[in-house]
Amino acid sequence: MSFQCFKIITRFKLRDKQKINIFLDFTVDFRKLLTYLYFLLCFLFFTFYYNYHLHFIEQLQLFRFNWNYIGQYIQKPASISCLAGDFFTQFFYLKTVGAILITFSLFLFWYQSSRALTDIVSPKLSYSISLLLTIAVTSLHFNILYPLSATFSLIVAVVTFRLYIRILRLPYRAVLGIMLALILYLSIGFGIYLFVLLVLLYEMKLKQIKGFLKLGYSIILVSTVFIYPVSMRFFYYLTPRQAYLFPITELAKPLPNFILETMFSLDYEWYSNNPERTIELARKTRLKSRYVSYYFNMASASINKLPENLLSFNQYGLYGMFIPYDKETNFISLLFGNELYYLIGDMNASQHFALMANTFSPKGESSRMFRRLVETNIINGEYAVVRKYLKMLNQTIFYRNWASEMEQYLTNQELCKKTPLIVQKRELRPTTDHIKSNPNDFVSSLYFLLNDHPENQIALDYLLCICLLNKDIEGFYDALVKYNYNQSGTNLPRLYQEALIVYSAIKRDKEILNTFHVSTEILKQSKLYEEKYFQAYGKKSVLMKDFGNTYWVYLSFSSQP
Repeated sequence: MSFQCFKIITRFKLRDKQKINIFLDFTVDFRKLLTYLYFLLCFLFFTFYYNYHLHFIEQLQLFRFNWNYIGQYIQKPASISCLAGDFFTQFFYLKTVGAILITFSLFLFWYQSSRALTDIVSPKLSYSISLLLTIAVTSLHFNILYPLSATFSLIVAVVTFRLYIRILRLPYRAVLGIMLALILYLSIGFGIYLFVLLVLLYEMKLKQIKGFLKLGYSIILVSTVFIYPVSMRFFYYLTPRQAYLFPITELAKPLPNFILETMFSLDYEWYSNNPERTIELARKTRLKSRYVSYYFNMASASINKLPENLLSFNQYGLYGMFIPYDKETNFISLLFGNELYYLIGDMNASQHFALMANTFSPKGESSRMFRRLVETNIINGEYAVVRKYLKMLNQTIFYRNWASEMEQYLTNQELCKKTPLIVQKRELRPTTDHIKSNPNDFVSSLYFLLNDHPENQIALDYLLCICLLNKDIEGFYDALVKYNYNQSGTNLPRLYQEALIVYSAIKRDKEILNTFHVSTEILKQSKLYEEKYFQAYGKKSVLMKDFGNTYWVYLSFSSQP
């Protein structure tokens, strides 16, 4: 009886152990499932919700296949990780490839760090710590100034640590640890901190080094971390902050910047020659920003719909029409700003903005600004300058074909004459010199362009719309007459007709309306607006339903000057 009871109890114990093992297996599998799900979400996030950031990052560098260029990496800190990171960053040019590269690098970091930490802590704890570290590194990728090379630095640091612990004999391992720390700073930069931390934790657990030797070894490694970067900064011409953080150049909030992503989306569609798509995205976004208005207005002007679309969108006056120099000016706003000058035909201003944007970009070599400098100098006929930039673009993977196409314009003037864009831009080039009173004197730039070429329709629309947004009805009328807007005999855009009705009322001159062929329908609307305005006692909410996009409502209720 007792023997049978023992057998039953033993069976139950075996079954309980099996259940525990099954539960543990399920827990481990579930943890792995969550981890793989995390990396899937990373890929989807960077592919569909942050892809414009990746396109913009690619435009901020120019990786060239030239031995002199590649050799320059040896003279820079974190040479190996920077070389690898910049090489792979150029593939952000391809759709989804950037998301794949970032996700794979994060997965590789997680995998290597989880393996490395198992030699220091328990497998369960190493799994959790490595995943938390990976999440932290993922958040760094939200910043456009965080380079892919920085993540590569961390991966190399962990892999080097795994090689370090394979050395079983203590004296060899200790000497190798110091040598590796010195070499790692030169090759991967700030990743040295992670390597030294892992080494110290590993030796503390192993307890092979004792007493003063343990203290001495720790002091040497820690000194390497804090003293070596500062001593090397003079060789690399770095500030103390850069010496410790390189290849990271700026620390930012570890949160996605969807405001910047919205602006990058508008910029990408505009630069890809999709003005209708740019307008569509601007209308869809809930972001109220002068940059959104800037791209909306620029895209509208490019398809000759600026006066038609102007008051159907949120406006910020003059600074919603162009990007000024102010306390917020950086290489991003300079890059954005050159687009408008290129559109209106001011090649010198466009080139000036492009040069500054390129100079202040993180690497000082922007593929996008190089292409813009090629375009502006071809239009200006400065072929020697063009050849300099084309030589560098010819050394790239993705811009080689574009550079070859541009080279044809240098030797074939007939081709230039057959290319509408070049012909149009050259015909609108100013023939007189113009010195701006200040960098934000955008209005005088428009007058300067129009004085030489009154047929510059985009520049004229910008001038007229700026006058209207500033409630300068007198200036609007003077420009309309001076540059003979309706020289073709066609009707003026509705916005301009509405403004002329106001000007006619101010001057008490109805002949103005006949001169510019103001339609009877719009005249009837103006009288109806006047009646409803007094009936509603000037309440904006009552008038918005029928007159929301009219210049009369803007003039009556807008806070713009």
